[in-house]
Amino acid sequence: AVEKLALDGTIIAEYASKRDAANSIGLKSPHCMGLSDMETCIVFRGSFWRYKGSSAIPTDVAPRVLKSCKPVEQLCLKTGEMIARYNSVADASRAVGISAPSIS
Repeated sequence: AVEKLALDGTIIAEYASKRDAANSIGLKSPHCMGLSDMETCIVFRGSFWRYKGSSAIPTDVAPRVLKSCKPVEQLCLKTGEMIARYNSVADASRAVGISAPSIS
């Protein structure tokens, strides 16, 4: 099993396999994630990823990631209600299919 963690270290999702985790973010191959062993915790597309049972958290990476990734909220133009929240402009761009410079 693979865990997806928020940048603060809380587990936000669990997947039965590395392939399921990769599919959840639109990857065709799980090898793109770079998750190699139980002692590895990687930062990929705005989240930490690790195998279930691992206690690995890349504390040296966390401050840099937190500084460079700003969350993006997608709002309804009519009501102003939040439709979705993304970890970064890049994540929002991929999710909604428009170029990153078009997101503000």
